[in-house]
Amino acid sequence: MYLCDHCQQQISANVPTYSLIVQTRPVIYPKRSQANRYHKNHRLERPNDAGGEGFETVKTIKVCPDCYRALSAS
Repeated sequence: MYLCDHCQQQISANVPTYSLIVQTRPVIYPKRSQANRYHKNHRLERPNDAGGEGFETVKTIKVCPDCYRALSAS
């Protein structure tokens, strides 16, 4: 049982919950030298992480199947 974050209805057991991303934000990851360490052929390898840019999830809500269909269609 869970409470839908959109319609505030209590949903019975054995009904799947769906997660919807409501808010995201842009983020820029800096370059990191020797960030990842692993062993290869008994030697320690330290490759560089190139960094980059993308989006992070800020807020996610759990919704019932009916709200998911309604919100996904719009």
